[in-house]
Amino acid sequence: MGPRLKISAIATRLQKLRSIIISGNDFVLDDALIELSFRCAFLSEIAVRHCIFLTSKGIKHVIWHCKNLSLLSISVEENDLSSSLDSIERFRVNARNLHCLDLSGIHVYDELLFVIGKPNLVRRKLVLIYCHGFTFAGLSAFVCGQQSLQHLDLEGTHFLTDEMMSFLSEHLPHLISIDLDTCSRLTSSTFFNLAKNCLPLKKSECSTHTQD
Repeated sequence: MGPRLKISAIATRLQKLRSIIISGNDFVLDDALIELSFRCAFLSEIAVRHCIFLTSKGIKHVIWHCKNLSLLSISVEENDLSSSLDSIERFRVNARNLHCLDLSGIHVYDELLFVIGKPNLVRRKLVLIYCHGFTFAGLSAFVCGQQSLQHLDLEGTHFLTDEMMSFLSEHLPHLISIDLDTCSRLTSSTFFNLAKNCLPLKKSECSTHTQD
């Protein structure tokens, strides 16, 4: 039985499947995700990272057809999430329950952050490790709209400055953990602002530089 038939068999027999982690599997193709998204209507958690043959075609079907998603962790070989969204607004509608979103290493446009950060949605965790394409405008719009955010990972976001982090920290009253590792422009000032403004903060990872 080939990999495609195996996924089809799983999807057919486990139609009440709620969570699946298939990261790091080279046999995962777009057809597998399409099959899962059509047959497993109750899927709420999907992690498909480092699957070298997976493209934005498969991701599009997951986003458009799995309407109960609460956790989505993805990467695509094209390195551009926006190419998988014929309509970003449709993504917003189908991602109402999406609390945790991991887009590490993907090209993310500001427009996507504008949409998923709208105040009528609830996000708990956003991971943008070494993402590119977005700017502070998109990031600040997301944070200002999602003040219930508890976990934020911005490792490798090189444009961040102390002034930017000071602004963001004022809009993160429920933040529990943050990762700012290798954000090379930040200094100890950012650490103090986080400690002052984010009282629930329990964990921070930040490589800072001493000011002259």
